[in-house]
Amino acid sequence: MLVGPAGQVGTKIKEVVFDVALKGRHVPFTSLGSAKLSPTGKQIIHARNGGIQMINAAHDAPIIQKLYLFYRSAYLVIEKMPKKDKYALGERTQKITLDILELLIAASYFPKEKKLVVLQQATMKLDLLKLLIRLANEVKAMPSKNYLELSEALNEVGKMLGGWLRSVR
Repeated sequence: MLVGPAGQVGTKIKEVVFDVALKGRHVPFTSLGSAKLSPTGKQIIHARNGGIQMINAAHDAPIIQKLYLFYRSAYLVIEKMPKKDKYALGERTQKITLDILELLIAASYFPKEKKLVVLQQATMKLDLLKLLIRLANEVKAMPSKNYLELSEALNEVGKMLGGWLRSVR
């Protein structure tokens, strides 16, 4: 681990330096020996805006990761919607997406016997979400390019959810 003159802590991982700002603290440049910030095999580092965000990949099934990325994309699209649509279709879309994420995370913790009901609820909400995204496109609340990207991501999530449902039955 390295501590720099600007009060930043970083670690070098395969020739990539990730920095974390130490708000207002001045720490002289020094090496701290065996201190290690590199991720374990079950963690992923995302560098964003000068910071480190570690995500535990063991609890994030691919379907959860895919829906998480969908939410981030949808959030950016919803920000640009006209006001009347942003506060109707946009908020509803965000809420349903978060509901599905909650159901999928819950299902990942339940025993096999209890997963079926939760996954069926997630499927119903996913169908509603697809409908809302299509409706937003048809009323011109979002550009067709964004609609295609979002609906493609939801189709992939639907395929993953269908596979998970088949494995539980």
